[in-house]
Amino acid sequence: MPRTLAKSSHPPQFSFLELSERGCFLSEGKEVDQLQVPDFLKRAIGLASDVTDVFVWVHGWRNDRDIALQAAGRLFDGINYVFSGKPARYPGLINFKPAFVAVHWPSMSWPFFCGYRKIRERAHQRTENGYAEYALAFLLGYLEQKQPVSRSKGRGVLRASGGFYVHCVGHSFGCRFLAQAVIAAANPSPPTLALLPPNQRFEFTVDTFLGFQMAAPSDIFGDRLKMLIEEAPLQGPIC
Repeated sequence: MPRTLAKSSHPPQFSFLELSERGCFLSEGKEVDQLQVPDFLKRAIGLASDVTDVFVWVHGWRNDRDIALQAAGRLFDGINYVFSGKPARYPGLINFKPAFVAVHWPSMSWPFFCGYRKIRERAHQRTENGYAEYALAFLLGYLEQKQPVSRSKGRGVLRASGGFYVHCVGHSFGCRFLAQAVIAAANPSPPTLALLPPNQRFEFTVDTFLGFQMAAPSDIFGDRLKMLIEEAPLQGPIC
């Protein structure tokens, strides 16, 4: 039988970013101008100097703001709970100090096929036409630049330039948003160039990609998202 994770007495704090229907970041209910995105992210996301892992979460269909906040809190609390409860299972994590970022996008509709189709088309348009993927690529670019340190050719590949690991976690259409964002970050066009590091594209890294019930056909990684497998700077596993 499925088990429910116990809630911790001190649930983790996390950064909560919201996207408009066009896929732009929102600040106090207004879309953030593209030129203002770097300053917006600096205000919205705070990372301590000793952070080891950053988890970026994007939810799926039928999550209003309150549901999105609750779901993100449960996921992030669960990560802390499992690690703190069974540290011996993770011998490689000598020092684990995670930071969490949740992204909320307008995904509400009727809970029938017509509603699903509406959100499917919205997610398709926001990713294929660039708004949502660029917003998330901005976020990944910001994380890459947050704590720049020189890269060592001798160290392992699973490490962002800031010294922490970046883990992308999505559900349903959120997986599509994240996958497109990684591809957009790897092949920057004008909307993303402002935040991406002035390095070769493979200097930009995402370490792991975890998708729950991805809203996509089974062959999408051999077709539309083929670049995520073959060319994107995704260093660790896709699950």
